Amino acid sequence: MRLYWGIGRLIAEAPEVTVLPFYHCGLDQVYPPDLDPEKRKFYKNKAVTMLWGDPIKIKENTKFENFEQELSNIENITETLQVCY
Repeated sequence: MRLYWGIGRLIAEAPEVTVLPFYHCGLDQVYPPDLDPEKRKFYKNKAVTMLWGDPIKIKENTKFENFEQELSNIENITETLQVCY
């Protein structure tokens, strides 16, 4: 699944980050999405599967003087996370 650049930007703006990747399926059965808030409710005894990956350590990011360099850094971080998982 493609990550949005917002993830890369959050990581780029943090001083030092450890990303713990995870994937879940089954949460839509526990709390099904419904546009009407009155119909929403939690369901018990539903299976939820969670898979955890190895932590990804991202070193302190440098500040850039222009927007193009900063955008390139964000793109590189996002691409690195997408390639890893």
